[in-house]
Amino acid sequence: MASSKLKYSCFCKAIKGVDSTPEYSAKWIGSKRESFKVYEDKISCGSWVVPFDEIDSATLFKTKQWFIPAEVLQLITKTESYQFGFNPWSRPTVHMNIPMSEQRVRLGYSTFSIAIRVVLVGVAIAYFAS
Repeated sequence: MASSKLKYSCFCKAIKGVDSTPEYSAKWIGSKRESFKVYEDKISCGSWVVPFDEIDSATLFKTKQWFIPAEVLQLITKTESYQFGFNPWSRPTVHMNIPMSEQRVRLGYSTFSIAIRVVLVGVAIAYFAS
């Protein structure tokens, strides 16, 4: 594949293999933390390269983490799904020349995420009660 011109770069957290609405989950704990690069004909994130012509669907989820706005871009190809979480000041999608839907969502919680929060609250209560 010939090299194309870099249009935009920013930092992101990224996961593969999740094609549902973004949520707090264990997958994000071990997520890839890399530069997200938008080229004229593809995106890359570390070793992951996704040509625009292989993207079957692109959705930009707009949400908040507490009171801070956040965006998660989901790209789905025939063989893989990706989610990229961006800092509030990052705007990579305006540089991507692909059809993209937008959805406002509230981040859900996986079973793992709920269990961790329950354990942490229990530890805090035990600590302050003693």
